Amino acid sequence: MAAGGDSTVLKVRGLRVEIASAAGVIHPVDDISLDLRAGETLGLVGESGSGKSMTGLALLRLLPRPAARIVAGRIELDGTDLVPLSEGAMRRIRGRRIAMILQDPQASLNPAFTIGNQLFEALRAGDRSPRQGLRARAAGLLRLLGLPAPEERLQAYPHQLSGGMRQRVVGAIALASDPQVIVADEPTTALDLTIQAQYLALLEDIQKRTGVAILFITHDFGVVARLCHRVAVMYAGRIVEQGDVRDIFDRPSHPYTAALIRSVPSLTARAARLPAIAGQPPPLSALPAGCSFAPRCAHAQPRCLAQAPPELPGRGGAENRHVARCWRLEDPSWTPD
Repeated sequence: MAAGGDSTVLKVRGLRVEIASAAGVIHPVDDISLDLRAGETLGLVGESGSGKSMTGLALLRLLPRPAARIVAGRIELDGTDLVPLSEGAMRRIRGRRIAMILQDPQASLNPAFTIGNQLFEALRAGDRSPRQGLRARAAGLLRLLGLPAPEERLQAYPHQLSGGMRQRVVGAIALASDPQVIVADEPTTALDLTIQAQYLALLEDIQKRTGVAILFITHDFGVVARLCHRVAVMYAGRIVEQGDVRDIFDRPSHPYTAALIRSVPSLTARAARLPAIAGQPPPLSALPAGCSFAPRCAHAQPRCLAQAPPELPGRGGAENRHVARCWRLEDPSWTPD
């Protein structure tokens, strides 16, 4: 799948988030760097607790305060660094130039207000048109998101809609101000497989029409294969591998990535049990000295336990922007398969 554009709209460099917890200071996002181009979908994948959602919240400066804060790095949205901006300046950007679709639409929508009221509020953030004009735009957004009888849905309350419909409403709110970037935090988790497939197809169609860039946070490599152009794999707060979807699936370069791909159920191959990754992710308050995955890795060597690896060219090649953090890549003949 080819990306729809070449211009980079979101550039993240060395992003680090610090949280003061009962166990001490932890870093759920540690030295994250990524690029997102117009018309492109980048998948951010990893187990629960790997730092995916915290990364998404950091990009919109929505970290829980006062416990969490950005302590290093840059978040450049079309050339503007968001990290040093005041909260007032961020309110003029958040929802307009960069927006977020949260995982649970039931929690995202206010049960006391109609769908129309909540869409009007999002539209007014970037447009002072008369109410009648907002109503027409709101109905148009619901129609774009594939909701039947959009005029009637504007008068409904969230509890009167199905889960799939609520998720589409949340998507309409995110698109209300025509943002350059949407951060979608596991938006299909609560949907059944049929509705999930429809929603992913809908996101693809909207992206083709609008050119919006999407950071799609998920734990599901099947969704990545279906929707994304590139993928970044997170483990214990760091990106351990990043590259084009085809390179990652055909030539995974980090043992953790290879293990995640092997754990995806196959419709054709029969197996008594699905492969599993031994052990548990380390607590962020007690990360190992070297590679964080080394205690669970069948390919670990003494160096892996002592020294964290830098980014090295992946098996897909540096020219394809395929990189991974694994010492074994210094041997060109090695594979994690």
